[in-house]
Amino acid sequence: MKQFYIIVTLLLWVRMVAAQDSCPSIAETALNAVDAFCADVGRNQACYGNVRIESVPQPTAANFAFEQTGDIVDVADIQSLRLAPMDTDSGQWGVALLRLQANIPDTLPGQNVSVLLFGDVEVKSAVTEENADQYAPMQAFVMTTGIGDAACVEAPQSGVLVQTPKGVGQIYFNVNGVDVAMGSTVFLQAQRSQQMRVSTLEGSASLRIGERIYTAVAGSRLSFDVDEDLIPLEETISLESLDLEDIEVLPYALLEYEFDLPEPLDEALLAEWLAYFNEGYLLCDEEPFPPCDALPEDFILNWCVLGCPQDIFDLYQDDIDEFFDDSGFDDDSGGASGSFDDSGSDDSGGFDDNGGASGSFDDSGGASGSFDDSGGDDDGGDDDDGDDDDDD
Repeated sequence: MKQFYIIVTLLLWVRMVAAQDSCPSIAETALNAVDAFCADVGRNQACYGNVRIESVPQPTAANFAFEQTGDIVDVADIQSLRLAPMDTDSGQWGVALLRLQANIPDTLPGQNVSVLLFGDVEVKSAVTEENADQYAPMQAFVMTTGIGDAACVEAPQSGVLVQTPKGVGQIYFNVNGVDVAMGSTVFLQAQRSQQMRVSTLEGSASLRIGERIYTAVAGSRLSFDVDEDLIPLEETISLESLDLEDIEVLPYALLEYEFDLPEPLDEALLAEWLAYFNEGYLLCDEEPFPPCDALPEDFILNWCVLGCPQDIFDLYQDDIDEFFDDSGFDDDSGGASGSFDDSGSDDSGGFDDNGGASGSFDDSGGASGSFDDSGGDDDGGDDDDGDDDDDD
């Protein structure tokens, strides 16, 4: 009997070693297939990169075929995609590549958002007849992924890798009901009744969660618990430094441009920023945050309901009044005053010495600057033509 257990143990060990050996090969083969067969995918199209992907077409889709490597379909014809996690026995690891227009103007036909799905991922379009005038195909979607499920150190965790093109400003999505504005490369993950994670690898990503706007800059990850319906639990929001081990093996080679991986950020500074966000402040116009005027107008109005700098309030006065009229919000109750009240900030939009938002920070993590009169910045904000000065 003892000899039997020894033989079984040896067989299991051999199988485990074989699986570890095959895992890097499966990942490399799958990504090479995407590179070879998905080069011609165009705007608002999806390419079947590697087996296995289960697809459900829209009821109105005709001649829909998305069954093997190299198949390309319009994303408007996709109702959902379900990718297979890595299986070292069968050699399966689902990979799909999408090129989306989102809010990029028609006058820039060669510019698209790259969206790479890999591993245990399910994506469902949230674009309907009712909101089709608001969203381009697959600009709104619901996603779930595996988290922490890498089959070997050479393979990435399951997730959705998104890269926006340079020189087009902020790109807007609605992901799991959360409005997201990004000018960056971002890695998305979510599991029902667990967590949603937004890891910013380059640039920045701003999310509207409830009545607050949270921004994760390069080197940080915004995460929060979600319920069964993927609705955020606001009291669980955290902002933390990225673990390079989690991101260094992501399939960057399939994206449109290269960039340097970010350095981890100081946890004390991230905690300070999170405290500002929780108080209702929106950090923008100063590095490393995005320009204020590049963010969605809804984000700005949301900010002004809680209290925004006077110059920003004046700029959006008509829209704010319309917002109050439509929402029934009582602007005499102190919600939107055009500037922060005496409890923690000044009318200039900068934080006071007790720790308000200035939009920039000194080396100690404290507030050091203030918004200028134009609402823009002097060192990295959008220039007059709407492009970032550094092309991010």
